[in-house]
Amino acid sequence: MDNIKDIISSVIGKMSVSRKLDSQEIQRIWKDLLGEKASAHCAIEDYKDGELIACVDSSAWLFQLNAKKAKLLAGLRQHYPELKNLRFKIGMLR
Repeated sequence: MDNIKDIISSVIGKMSVSRKLDSQEIQRIWKDLLGEKASAHCAIEDYKDGELIACVDSSAWLFQLNAKKAKLLAGLRQHYPELKNLRFKIGMLR
């Protein structure tokens, strides 16, 4: 059985290694992955429970980006391995 001291040290160590998504960094990576044209029609809206939520301005872009979802998610995971999912939704870009 593990000692409580070892458990606490392990948890604290994992917390210090884990990092939050940096807003400016993720925006830069996002724009690089999408390219200039697509990034004009899509914006990151939220990050919650390992899921990045992006808003797109039309159903046509929703379709195109969903087709590229696996590639985009793989590119994002190179920088943020804790990212579990990428979801697109139609809405107003901020």
